[in-house]
Amino acid sequence: KKKQVYEIYFGLIAGLLTAFPGVHDLLGQLRDKKISLAVASSADRIKIEANLKAIKVDPAWFHAIVAGDEVPQ
Repeated sequence: KKKQVYEIYFGLIAGLLTAFPGVHDLLGQLRDKKISLAVASSADRIKIEANLKAIKVDPAWFHAIVAGDEVPQ
């Protein structure tokens, strides 16, 4: 059932999500300065990574990604 939910979600976000203005430039500057980046979200990891990819941000740019399905509370 969760797989179906993800498939529907991925279909919905395709072409719909956009990054805030300046996000790509900011991330590029931070990466150039070797500043560690992290993402923390209550969403499942699969959704976090799909969201990042949808806004053309490589999840590999982040030193840590903490997802809601990975922590007890």
